[in-house]
Amino acid sequence: MRARFVVAALAAALAIPAVLARVSGGDAGRPCSLQLVKLDTDGCTVVAADTAASGDAAGLWGSVDCADVSRQQRVARGGDPHTFATGRRQSNDAYRRVTVVDGDDFFGERCELGHNNLSEPTFARFEEGDRAVTFASFRFPRGFPLRSPMWQAVLQMKQTQPSANGGGAPILELDARDGRLMLFDNWHRVWSTPVRHRLWVRVALDVRYSQDPQRGTARIYVDANGDGDAGDRGERSRLFHLRTLKSETEGGTADDGIAPGEPIPSHLRAGIYHDPSYLCLPQRPCALHLDNVQVVEAGS
Repeated sequence: MRARFVVAALAAALAIPAVLARVSGGDAGRPCSLQLVKLDTDGCTVVAADTAASGDAAGLWGSVDCADVSRQQRVARGGDPHTFATGRRQSNDAYRRVTVVDGDDFFGERCELGHNNLSEPTFARFEEGDRAVTFASFRFPRGFPLRSPMWQAVLQMKQTQPSANGGGAPILELDARDGRLMLFDNWHRVWSTPVRHRLWVRVALDVRYSQDPQRGTARIYVDANGDGDAGDRGERSRLFHLRTLKSETEGGTADDGIAPGEPIPSHLRAGIYHDPSYLCLPQRPCALHLDNVQVVEAGS
C-alpha cells in the first residue's frame, strides 16, 4: 500500500516555491532500497522534506507552535553536513533554530514545528498500514540543557486532534536528556544512546504504523558520533514490535470522524517541548538546531 501523507505544500496551492508534495522518487518499477546504517535510501520516494531552504517554516509545516514567531529562525550557515535521505548532498547550508524562554506557554513550554489537526495540512501524517522512514538532524548547542533528567521532547509522532484519545503521551517520541537521545513509546522508554553538545546528530526512524502491536514496528538509527553512519556500537536499535498508532476511545465528538476502536493518525512534530522547570533565561534561552528533515515512503 502506498503511504498516505498530507504535506503542507499541497494546501499552499503552489504559493510556496520549491516545496513539492513529492520531492523525489525512484524510477518506475525500481524497488525502494533502505540503506539505513548508511542513513540513506535508494529508489525511494521522499514525500516531505525540509532542509531550511525557505524561511517559511509555517507554510511547510502547517504551523509554528511557539510563544512568539521570533522563537523560530532560519540561520543561513552552519547546517547539517549529512546527506539528504536519498544520499545526495543538500542544496544549502542553512538550518532552523528553535528556542524557548521561561514563561513561554503555547499549550506548555514549547517551540515546535507541525500542525495538529486531522483535517488541515501539516508536514507529514501517518495512518494505519503506512510504513515510512523519518530522517531528522539535531544539534544541541552549548546552551541546550542536555544533561538534565527532566522530560524534553525534540521529535514527536503525536496522535492528531480532534479525537477523544488525542491527548496525553505521544505514541512515539524522541527525548534529549540525561546526556542521551531516547526513544519512547507511549511514555515508556524503549531505547537510548549517548549524544553530546555541538555535534549534528542524524536520526532515521523506520516505522510501520499500526494500532495493533503485532503489526506495528519501529527501529531507530542514530549517527551519534558524527562519522556519517549508524554503524557503530549503540547507534541502532533492535526491531521493536509495538503499537505505533493510538486507538480511539469512547467519548469523541460526532464530527471528529474516528469511531471508537479505530486508529488515530499521527502527525510529525519537531522542536523543543519540555518540563517548565528547565532554566531558559532571556539572555540564554534554551535552543535547538534542526535540519535535513525528510519522510520517505518505505513500502510494505
